[in-house]
Amino acid sequence: MKIRSKIAAGAISIAALGLGLISASPASAYASPGDCSNAGACLFYSPGFSGAYFGDTSGTSKGYEDYPYNSTYTFGGGGSGSGQYVRNNAASVYNYNSSDSVWIYYSPGGYGVSQRFYPKSGGDLISALRNNNASQCFDTYGICR
Repeated sequence: MKIRSKIAAGAISIAALGLGLISASPASAYASPGDCSNAGACLFYSPGFSGAYFGDTSGTSKGYEDYPYNSTYTFGGGGSGSGQYVRNNAASVYNYNSSDSVWIYYSPGGYGVSQRFYPKSGGDLISALRNNNASQCFDTYGICR
């Protein structure tokens, strides 16, 4: 009888540990903008820097970076939106760049409605851009519209 209760207690402990890991994983996987701090900017699938994320490291480019349809630019890191294309799916942005702003645009090539995120800041995209993002530009070279 003692052996059965020890086995049952062990099984319950393992199950509880497993549940604890499962419930902790999503929060630690994407809840903080720190997940892509080595990128110039981090785009998130959901508002408030949540859901899956995409670290955009093209902050040193000399032009506009487009997010084409059906491209390799997809959200990752687990959570809501993981595997979805970045174009027309972002809801919030954090700019890790320490000296340059990042601009998010409605249309490819840096056209249309835009929103600026200053260095070391971020926020939710305005309603005209939420799930309507197609390009971005860092003002490193002063060329953003």
